Amino acid sequence: MMDTPRENSTHDSGVWLLDRIMNQMNAGVYITDVDTDEILFMNSGMKKQFGLVEPEGKICWQVLQKRMSGRCPFCPVPRLLRDGPSAAPLRWEEHNTSNGCIYENFDSLIQWHDGRLVHFQHSLNVTEYHKLSIAATTDELTGALNRRAGKAALAEMAAACARTGEPFSLCMFDVNDLKKTNDHFGHAAGDQLLVSIAEAVRGVLQEGDVLCRLSGDEFLALMRGAPREQAVQRMNTALAALHGVQALSEQADAFSFGVLTPEPNGPARSVAQLLSDVDEKLYEKKRRLHIANAQYALLHSPQRSPGVDFTYDTIYLLDALVQSTDDYVYVCNMKTGVFCYPQAMVDEFDLPGRVIANAAAVWGAKVHPNDKQAFLEANQEITDGRADSHCVEYRACNRHGEWVWMRCRGHLERDAGGEPVLFAGIITNLGKKNKVEHLTGVFNKFEFEHEVRRLLDAQPREGVCVLLFGIDGLKRINGLYNRLFGDEVIRIV
Repeated sequence: MMDTPRENSTHDSGVWLLDRIMNQMNAGVYITDVDTDEILFMNSGMKKQFGLVEPEGKICWQVLQKRMSGRCPFCPVPRLLRDGPSAAPLRWEEHNTSNGCIYENFDSLIQWHDGRLVHFQHSLNVTEYHKLSIAATTDELTGALNRRAGKAALAEMAAACARTGEPFSLCMFDVNDLKKTNDHFGHAAGDQLLVSIAEAVRGVLQEGDVLCRLSGDEFLALMRGAPREQAVQRMNTALAALHGVQALSEQADAFSFGVLTPEPNGPARSVAQLLSDVDEKLYEKKRRLHIANAQYALLHSPQRSPGVDFTYDTIYLLDALVQSTDDYVYVCNMKTGVFCYPQAMVDEFDLPGRVIANAAAVWGAKVHPNDKQAFLEANQEITDGRADSHCVEYRACNRHGEWVWMRCRGHLERDAGGEPVLFAGIITNLGKKNKVEHLTGVFNKFEFEHEVRRLLDAQPREGVCVLLFGIDGLKRINGLYNRLFGDEVIRIV
């Protein structure tokens, strides 16, 4: 009997010291008996989160959860007992049924003051972090992943399937005639169309699949474990679900799609390569759609009125085409070999002028040495008359000394005698293709510089004021939280 007070005194002082230390923490901490689930200790931070006054002596799953008739099915104690006290702490995430918060839990077995083994849990409330993560990775309108998060998901799925040999399919799709919908019915109808399409595609996805919005009307669906035929069937099922609800012309589907299924044991491809390859698949589908629409219009449009001809002034045609596109429109007189380039291309690549007699040598000097053979072969086929059109990609050096990817498409026209007369086409600056920085929605550096130059040309006397500003401590923000949180800070600023 004489030893009891000393034992109680030791116990009380131990709990008091534990309570004093643990109550300094913002995180929740509690200790339970591994056999009875009785709460032996809980710090004040956790009591406050759950609105508890004296939880000690009560059963944990009765006061910390709702609708539980016994030990929680996700309780970590059985696994801890199986792994033993020397095992590393168990880390897991819990969506609490009592207060609806999300916790990141760290559980382990420790020795209690009386010598027995007890369950120790350290809980961090990560609810706000999850909300910020969702906001930073999710497209607000459709609920799909945004471009940045979608590309990360693609990289992760490609790597996982490469390890397991499991197939996966990329389905890139975009809305048909979204501009027409916006013009005829308003942008609210266009937004609703985007939401309806996203929901229809989401309806054919399975667990582990991903839906991403790449840009305004362009989406990407990733289907894990789905061969190409199955992916095509699912996308057609989504199309069928949209019939009758889209604000589009009757002969058109709500969207067009292209499917790419990489070979499981094929060569590794980067995210950029995968997106480029599936974009080509989509382009093929869109081209067939445009041809079908043109045929439909030809069949259903009224015949030309007798005696009415279409005429236009060809002198202004080239200038009109140049001003109507961000691509570089070029023309070559095949009789003389003289090329005419747009002024924007002259400025960007520091060419000697718009009209160049020896264009193959002048422009060829700008082409990257590793790409020069493909460039020369494509042009020689046109010169030799072995082909009437070409499409070639290569890198060219701009006025800043930077290598940018170009895609050159061209077509040769012949006269009645079959002789080459005119060669014309479009050069696309692929480095300029994405004008907008996707995280913030503002111009990227290239387009910003272009806009400043345009303003200076338009109002040289007034000048332009440029404000350069940065975000202080962003590296520290990324370190304290993570890059998703830092991205959200950038977006808000």
